[in-house]
Amino acid sequence: MSTHQNISGYINLNKPIGITSMEAVRRIKRSLPRKTKVGHAGTLDPLASGVLPICIGPATRLMEYVVSGRKVYLTEVKLGYVSDTYDAEGTITEFNPRISITLSDIQQTLPLFLGNIEQIPPMYSALKQNGQRLYDLARSGVEVTRPPRSVTIYSIDIVQYSYPLLTLSVTCGSGVYIRSLAYDIGNTLECGAYVTSLIRQRSGSFRISESIPLSDLQNQDTSFLDSRMKPIDFALEDLPSSHFSDTEAVKLMQGQTISFQPPSKSSSESDYRAYNNSFGFFGITRLIDSVWHPVKILAK
Repeated sequence: MSTHQNISGYINLNKPIGITSMEAVRRIKRSLPRKTKVGHAGTLDPLASGVLPICIGPATRLMEYVVSGRKVYLTEVKLGYVSDTYDAEGTITEFNPRISITLSDIQQTLPLFLGNIEQIPPMYSALKQNGQRLYDLARSGVEVTRPPRSVTIYSIDIVQYSYPLLTLSVTCGSGVYIRSLAYDIGNTLECGAYVTSLIRQRSGSFRISESIPLSDLQNQDTSFLDSRMKPIDFALEDLPSSHFSDTEAVKLMQGQTISFQPPSKSSSESDYRAYNNSFGFFGITRLIDSVWHPVKILAK
């Protein structure tokens, strides 16, 4: 494990309902040495619970790799009603509660949302438009046109259905708003819909079965957190690995490139986990046209 002066890695946090992701970070930060960098990878709404990867120390520099991992959500959606926040925290109004929606209707609708789709973010979100958070505009009664964003949804499975409640398991890429997905499904079914509960069961390498409740982590000392921390390369399991000699590793650490003749034709650009017998994992390298480039070097 890392020393307390140079603590680094990830906490696989199980965020409870009722607090923001930033509040969860603040509570964990109290148990760490002052000035330790801490951040979360992938915001969960206060209504949502489940996996929230917490990056600590130099691991915060790998945030983009953690955020980009595949996500799995379990969500309950209520049909026949709409919410201005697209979830149970907003103002709920009837939309078409007496409509008859069959299981077959849902089964025919869900495939429309698979693959690469365009999704409009909800007004009640932390995205910025012209320098202002959308949720700040929404709370002041202003609604603006949000440009659609390209997102990827790999699968949507029906877990349970008894009108008006529909439980879905969604596997998707980063940037997907499950609240917007529920809203769009409700619109397509012409009945309206909003999210009543949301659990993130997986985020990249982080799984809910291995997550730690916030109540077990807050008000603990640094040693306790350190003993439950995942190593800094844990979140990079989807990247191939590259191994270097001491001389090569030092060159990369100094910002130099290294020519390389791969045994087979490599892709034009790929990121790799970089390892060395002396330094262990020391960062991210990128192979571009048979040349290794340092991308994020974490060891000194």
